[in-house]
Amino acid sequence: MLIKQSSIIGVPIATDAQGQSYRRKALVPSWGRGVDVLLLASFGFDAYGLENSAAAVEARKKSGFDIIYDYTFFCALEPSLRPKWALRHTHLLAPSPSGNLICLGFPRHKDPQAPGPPYASSSEAYVAHLSHPGEEVPYDASGPIKHEPLRAPSKAGLERVAYWQPERTHEVGRGENGVIHDRVSIWRRRN
Repeated sequence: MLIKQSSIIGVPIATDAQGQSYRRKALVPSWGRGVDVLLLASFGFDAYGLENSAAAVEARKKSGFDIIYDYTFFCALEPSLRPKWALRHTHLLAPSPSGNLICLGFPRHKDPQAPGPPYASSSEAYVAHLSHPGEEVPYDASGPIKHEPLRAPSKAGLERVAYWQPERTHEVGRGENGVIHDRVSIWRRRN
């Protein structure tokens, strides 16, 4: 799935201004067993997993991450914590175009009033939080986000550069009739 998006996120090996080759860095927050870290490393990225790891904190101090891959962190957070999530990811991300935040929108089909984690994570929630990192985003009384599609992004807001439905996904990302509800989005800093 991600390998097909190399025209957007770039290849694992890059060249700096002095013509020196280097491996781009990828971060997987809340990495659990590390399977996705290994996947990104197998593609050639210098991949890091963040699970309160001192090594990941040290790596971040040197420069931003070229790839941050979030597939279960956003949905694990109570909605009130999501502004801080968006702001932190914005700070961790390398400048555009090398810095890419890849998000698996899951579970999009969950009732917003149902308890979590995982909490319902609509595409509109990602847009609202990443377009306005650190800002409070209103949710209505029944749970869904109060999405304002015409609201201009904040100065620090990220830009969604790609959005698609994956060809396949885990069964929890499918509806009762087998329809894939998951979505993948790629975000960058605005120039």
